[in-house]
Amino acid sequence: MILATLLTVACASIKPLRENIFNAIIIWYDEYFTFAFNKESESQESTTEITYEEFSYLPEGYTITSDMSAGKYREVLIENGETLISYWRKPHTGKSHMIDSNFIVVGELEILDHTVIYLTHPEKNTNILTWVENGYEFLISADIDKSELIKILEGIEYTETTD
Repeated sequence: MILATLLTVACASIKPLRENIFNAIIIWYDEYFTFAFNKESESQESTTEITYEEFSYLPEGYTITSDMSAGKYREVLIENGETLISYWRKPHTGKSHMIDSNFIVVGELEILDHTVIYLTHPEKNTNILTWVENGYEFLISADIDKSELIKILEGIEYTETTD
């Protein structure tokens, strides 16, 4: 982050250099940055963008303890004092998920209108549901039963805007 700040100040008036440097940083820190300089024309197809998710179901005793959004990225942490449920959304880049290689893909589930990949860890009680929709990648992960994760997913209400 310090490197990005210094480069911003140093290259503030040199647009082509700034674009090349920022694009390199963005590629390198793909998980953390949500902006890029677009060299394409202004006329682009309209896209559906998810601006917010509301959780109408949380397991008993759980509350949202952290809700961080930055551009198209969102991470929500839901806790009960002992167990953590993690939910995140990010733009789908076509790259494979950054999930521990010890997780086993159990199969695909059809939940509402989502084709969800269900993963589990053989030595831990951790379950993951992940899916891709409207150009976004979603993930819910926790050390709780798969059925509870499914209920959380079924209770997510999306606010969408169209460009």
